[in-house]
Amino acid sequence: MSRYAWLVCEESKQMIWLGKMISDAESGENYFKIGDSTELPNSENTVLTKAVMKFLAENVGKNLRVITEEEFESVTDEDFVEIGEDEALGIGFNTYIHGFRG
Repeated sequence: MSRYAWLVCEESKQMIWLGKMISDAESGENYFKIGDSTELPNSENTVLTKAVMKFLAENVGKNLRVITEEEFESVTDEDFVEIGEDEALGIGFNTYIHGFRG
C-alpha cells in the first residue's frame, strides 16, 4: 500500500506534494519519491528542490508540518493551494518557481 505526504503551512494555506513515502528495508532510511523508478530521486530533482526552497523562504517564522494522507482531510480544507506536478490540483512546480532567484 502506498502512502503519500505533503509539506504544509496551515497559516499560509499552502502545501507541497512530496510524493510517495518510501522506507528502505535494507538501510532503514525514509524518503519521499515522486514518479516511478525511472524518475530522479526527489533530492536530485532541481525543480522540486527549488520549489521547497521557495516555500521555506515564503513561510519563514510559520509552523510547517509534514503530513500523511491519513491526516490530510483533518489538516487541510478547500482554501489550501497545492503546489506540485499537477497544475489541475493547484500550482505546478514550474509556475511556482518561475522567476524565483533562490
